[in-house]
Amino acid sequence: MTVKYGSFRQYYLRAKDGLEVKSKDKEMKRVLGLFHLSAFGVSAIIGGGIFVVTGIQAKSNAGPAVMLAYLLSGAVATLTALCYAEFASEVVITGGAFAYATMMYGKFFGWMVGANTMLEYLLAGSTVAKGFASYFTTMIGRPSGSLQFCVAACGSKTSAVIIDPIALAAVVLLTAIMAFGVKESFYFNAATVAVSLVAIFLCIFLGAPKVNTLNYTQPNGFLPFGFGGVVKAASSVFFAYVGFDMIANGAEEARNPRRDIPLATALCLGVCTLLYAAASTVIAGLQPYMDIDSNAPFSVALGRYFPWASYVVSIGACAGTFNSAFADLYAMSRLMVVLSRCRLIPEFLARVNPKTESPIVATIITGVIIGTLAFFVPLEVLADLVSMGTLFAFAIVDLSVAVRARYATGKGIPKWRVMAPSALVVIGSCLVGFPFFYQVHWGVILAGGVLFFAGTAAFYTLPVVYRPEGFAVPLNPFLPCLGTLANIFLIGSLGPSTWLPWLGAMAFAVLVFALNGLYQHRTWWRKGGKETMYEEVDAQTSMPSITAGSSQFGGSFQRPVAPGNLAAAADADAEAKVTPE
Repeated sequence: MTVKYGSFRQYYLRAKDGLEVKSKDKEMKRVLGLFHLSAFGVSAIIGGGIFVVTGIQAKSNAGPAVMLAYLLSGAVATLTALCYAEFASEVVITGGAFAYATMMYGKFFGWMVGANTMLEYLLAGSTVAKGFASYFTTMIGRPSGSLQFCVAACGSKTSAVIIDPIALAAVVLLTAIMAFGVKESFYFNAATVAVSLVAIFLCIFLGAPKVNTLNYTQPNGFLPFGFGGVVKAASSVFFAYVGFDMIANGAEEARNPRRDIPLATALCLGVCTLLYAAASTVIAGLQPYMDIDSNAPFSVALGRYFPWASYVVSIGACAGTFNSAFADLYAMSRLMVVLSRCRLIPEFLARVNPKTESPIVATIITGVIIGTLAFFVPLEVLADLVSMGTLFAFAIVDLSVAVRARYATGKGIPKWRVMAPSALVVIGSCLVGFPFFYQVHWGVILAGGVLFFAGTAAFYTLPVVYRPEGFAVPLNPFLPCLGTLANIFLIGSLGPSTWLPWLGAMAFAVLVFALNGLYQHRTWWRKGGKETMYEEVDAQTSMPSITAGSSQFGGSFQRPVAPGNLAAAADADAEAKVTPE
């Protein structure tokens, strides 16, 4: 159905539970199977975490307990992955967290989540591109960071900018590969994933016999920075787990998205968490934590015992970080497509090249932004901001699952009945997470816990109006609310040095949204109010109503009156678009 907007209030705050994603351009090919999606997720997680931030966090925040930081992050990511799996098995559209938040809370909150997700992908891609540059340098026999150049800042004799041409070159190469076509680039991605996995297993099996257990307790004990240091490290390395949410951005190009996206999410998260724990345990035992190389920890550590292994690990690390940058570039370009189709950013970004059947304009612009950040911005500045955006988006998605089961637009309880428990959960989580790290009176934390459990209990008093046909999060709403608490708790550990730049970025996002609203409203007004500002979808439960042969982006969202029929139609639609390998 179409809706005419008569006020800004409707534009900013009206919950749609659906998405305006109808496109006039050629659709993307359905060529990705479970193998492609799983390899894509593994590449995104592995390259960013193990090879880039392990050394930094072991040396600065967690010490020998860095493996606990990865396990803690993995546990939090698992809670969110369950929520992503439920959404992805029912809502077969590109957009990931942006799509889910828009369907539950409306365009404004969807845009804010989309802005955080863009921040996440852009900064994560830049971070791992710089990691690639460090390992490439060690691979050719030079000290890590020796191919970076220090340029004096204009008008200053003391400050300088460190530029990284190798990182920029890597992003340019990746952009060219992806512009060639999605299927071909995913085959390249799968090959480099295999190389990086070989390097990781080599690190584990060669390094394990050389581990000195005294390094786990000396010189300052297993927790030299305390439990707070472990949590700080967990929040910083959390960006390494963004790979599983990127899988949802491949929905339009997946052959069987209802089945393969949840399976690929579970598979890649389980495999990567185990590899993280094993590899970080080995690196912490090979040398005292203060001696770990921040830029290329694995190749430097193994090189002390096996000089030849340093080169092999560097090759695998280059492949891993290259993979991760590939995943960020892919996910960001696809997110730009859906934002463009929603008219939240310029519409030309959604254009699909008729020859490669991929969004080449969005791909090139994404490559330009990531390459610029990788060229100029230091690694330490990027990592924490990535985690901040990721954790914010994940918290919204987690809470959306609890809301989705108990609220349908125009039917049943009024919206404030689900918004009130949501507010209690968020406020309680903030009162628990933020004061924990800043020596605030324990009574504040206790009050936060009471509010959190009160909000969770309030959800249980509401009737369930929607049950997903596919995968469903168990113990809903407790696990989604617990995931929200865990994500906000990790946000609290990042500190003001991360919160303030993030708030600045969000203020800019609000400004962009407001200006876009003015433009769209003025365009509608010039047409005399006879045409809608947007082509809306009518959503009640976030399930797409798809007819065989139609576009999933042009469908509507309805209550699942006959979910079996909808699922059958969706399967028929997917089969109609499968391109034979």
